[in-house]
Amino acid sequence: MFKVLEFWAVWCDPCKRQTPSVQEAKEKFGSYMSFERINVDEDIETSNKYGVRTLPTLIVLDQDNKEISRKTGAMDRYKLFEWIESLY
Repeated sequence: MFKVLEFWAVWCDPCKRQTPSVQEAKEKFGSYMSFERINVDEDIETSNKYGVRTLPTLIVLDQDNKEISRKTGAMDRYKLFEWIESLY
């Protein structure tokens, strides 16, 4: 099962715009992958571990927790779904 890490911040307007799309993706793809929201202001260690410098950032990890894909910047639901579907 893949895992999606969603890096965001309260003050990030693009993050706020993308959140509903990520929630829809979670509902649609939840049986194939898990989703974890990471607030970069509260979890600096994880943000640094993955080298997150731009928000929002979505990182997909494989079952061994190795990064297999990354997207930065806000995506609408169609681009988000297309990206996720391309990973299968």
